[in-house]
Amino acid sequence: MLSPSDIHRYGRDGFIVVPNVLSQSEVAGLRSATDALVERSRSVENHNEIYDLEPGHSAAELRVPRIKTPDKWDARFAAVVRPPGIVACLKVLWGPTFASTAPSST
Repeated sequence: MLSPSDIHRYGRDGFIVVPNVLSQSEVAGLRSATDALVERSRSVENHNEIYDLEPGHSAAELRVPRIKTPDKWDARFAAVVRPPGIVACLKVLWGPTFASTAPSST
């Protein structure tokens, strides 16, 4: 799944993009979950355990640059924490002990 150049890029840049590691339906679910979480920020006025907000955030003008630990707030994010494709990539990048040391999503 990962080429030597992917691994080099990860070492150099600290991230890579792996096309198609999630299905189209998983991506659609995550987009929907993100939209729902951003919508719920209408009632939030300050940073909290869920949101970091930009100046000017209001119920009329949503400015949410970050949703903290989204897997804690929506099951659709929790469901994709450890899909096989991502786990396979992380084993290559972080080593074979990743699967035994990473927290379980169950």
